[in-house]
Amino acid sequence: MKIIGKNSLAKFVNWGIAFVFLFFLFHFILFLIGYPICWYNAHTEYKFLPNIFTTGEELYSGIKEDTFSIKYPFTSQNFFKGVFSNFIFFQGLLGFAGFSFYFYCLKRIFENFSNDIIFSHSLLKWTKIFLWFNVVFIGLYITFWYLVTKLVNPIQLVFSLIPFLLITLITVFALAFFKKGYELQSENDLTI
Repeated sequence: MKIIGKNSLAKFVNWGIAFVFLFFLFHFILFLIGYPICWYNAHTEYKFLPNIFTTGEELYSGIKEDTFSIKYPFTSQNFFKGVFSNFIFFQGLLGFAGFSFYFYCLKRIFENFSNDIIFSHSLLKWTKIFLWFNVVFIGLYITFWYLVTKLVNPIQLVFSLIPFLLITLITVFALAFFKKGYELQSENDLTI
C-alpha cells in the first residue's frame, strides 16, 4: 500500500483525523449550547432539559460555589462539570474550539496527501494555517498558565509545552519541504 496519493495510507489517516475532528466539534457544540443553558437553569425558575443540564451548589475549598454539569444526551454520563466562572467558560470554549480547528487543519493537510498532485497551493495554505495556529496556541497556553499558576513552576510549563513545540518545529520543516516540492512540481508542469 502506498503512503501518499489516491487509495493510500494517507486516505485512511485522513478518515481517522476526520473522526477526531468530528468528536471535538461535537463536544465544542455541546459545550457552546450547554453552558448557557446551565447558566439559564441556575438563574431562573424554569429548568430547560434538567436531566442533561444540571446546576447546584457544592463546597470547593470550604467555599460554597454555584456548579453546573452537562451530560451526554440520552445518558447519565457527565461530559463537563465545573463551577460557573468566566475563566471556565473561556477555557472550555477555547479548548474545544482549538482542538476542533487543530484537527480540521490536519484533516485538510492529509486530504492533500490523498490526492494525485500532492504539492498543491492548498497543502501550503493549510500547513501555514496549522503552523500559525500552533504558534498562537503556544502563546495562549503560556498566557493561561500564567493566569492560573502565576508561573510558580516554570519547569512544569516547559515540559508540558514540549509536544507543542516539537509539532511546531516539525511543521516549520514540513512547510519548507512542501514549498520546495511545490516549486519543483510547478517547474515540472511548466516544462511539460
